[in-house]
Amino acid sequence: MRIQIGKRAKKLLLCICFALCSFVFLAALDFNRLLAGYAENDIELKELDVKLRRALLAEQKTVGENTVNLSLSTGTMTFTADGKNTSVSVSPEIKLTLPSLNNTEIKAEVPSSLQTADGSVSKSQLSQAGVSLSTDIVSSAKSVRNLANEKARRTTELARRALENRFLQVEKNFWTQLRALYTEAAAAAKLQDILLSSKKELASVQTQGYEKGSSKYRGAELKVKTDEHELEKKRRELASALADFALNCGLSASDIRELPLVPDEAVHKPLLSVMDFDKERYVKTEQAEWNSEYAEKARSAKKNFSLRGCAGYSYTDTAASTNGVNTLSAGLISSWKGVSAAAGVSVPVETPEKPKFNLSFGWDMNKHKSADFTRKDGVYAAELDGFSVQAAKKEADRQIRLFAVKADDLEWQRKKNAEELNLGKRLYEDTQKWYKDGIVSADDVLRAKTAYESILYKTNGTELDCLIYNIDLTLLFVNGGDSR
Repeated sequence: MRIQIGKRAKKLLLCICFALCSFVFLAALDFNRLLAGYAENDIELKELDVKLRRALLAEQKTVGENTVNLSLSTGTMTFTADGKNTSVSVSPEIKLTLPSLNNTEIKAEVPSSLQTADGSVSKSQLSQAGVSLSTDIVSSAKSVRNLANEKARRTTELARRALENRFLQVEKNFWTQLRALYTEAAAAAKLQDILLSSKKELASVQTQGYEKGSSKYRGAELKVKTDEHELEKKRRELASALADFALNCGLSASDIRELPLVPDEAVHKPLLSVMDFDKERYVKTEQAEWNSEYAEKARSAKKNFSLRGCAGYSYTDTAASTNGVNTLSAGLISSWKGVSAAAGVSVPVETPEKPKFNLSFGWDMNKHKSADFTRKDGVYAAELDGFSVQAAKKEADRQIRLFAVKADDLEWQRKKNAEELNLGKRLYEDTQKWYKDGIVSADDVLRAKTAYESILYKTNGTELDCLIYNIDLTLLFVNGGDSR
């Protein structure tokens, strides 16, 4: 039998229809556009892009400095004028440094002077002009240079990872904010259901014949007003959250008025399995192991013994020789734990039977003690590095267990949501049909619709949780564990 609708019922139906029209519906939006706008508005993403470019520049600078260097200098130039007599002296120098070739250094200098009297040259002289060559025979220079290059490359790699991870973090923030919108919408749906119950209770009080001035009627009416206020408050909060989401996506605050529908490609996206990731690629483990290996290389690079050789040629004008003096020289410089020694020989080309020998020794007590302290400290540092690696691996095992449990929970929630969504949808469809047949009231239709929307919000929220789970898991491993 069809239900007859009186004036009061018609008025109530109009209110219900208005509530149906004003309730938040899901809107299909271009999520690629929204996400692109979200990334464009992320300041940290832009900062990390600049930091990566700076790291690349610093790496190029470090590698360049450790390859070859050429320096030119005029030295100190002196000009003296005394009446008709003038003198000029200059000490030009050119130096070529080849760090990659055993820290080899080639230097040429030509200190010279010129004197004039009455406008004509009276005297010119070269003083210790020559060429010298020095190179490491045994030293830490090559290892230190390689470590500097490795550290520069590592800095660039970390900057690149930070930028790549920030893209994922921005995507996570996007889905997280959308997840919060669904939480707000679910809360609004719950308040809508509470309001319907309050109105039903008020209608029951009226049916029972209570007067408007009675405490029973006034209490039920106050409950309706309170619930209406709470629902309106929640709707305003949701509208504000939607406006904030729109602004974060690079849109105007009024561009998104309805709750965005999670795109089909995101729904039921397979969960990544933590077992598909290489545990050794866990971010903290990889960093701890790199730190340990680098520190060990740095300790090994610090050799206690060093030996450097040098050779040279010089030419000097002298008053005793009109052709000047040509001299060849060679020497060795060594050090070991604060003990230093140097030996050299210089041989005049014109009188090779008169060589000159140089010999020197030195000892620094603090450097000698420091060498032993450094060795012992290295042992402790290596032990601490080992603990850091162990702690990182332990943390990796814990995270793997947690994410395995979380994945199982999400899959379970997905299954339950699918069952509830199917039941809720069927109930809503049947209730609409029953309403057309006059079996149920419009109020029952609205309650079924509210219940269905609540389940739909929860289902979409779970799907967003799955997307966030995949991102969180990916961020745990270097380069996504090479899984994606």
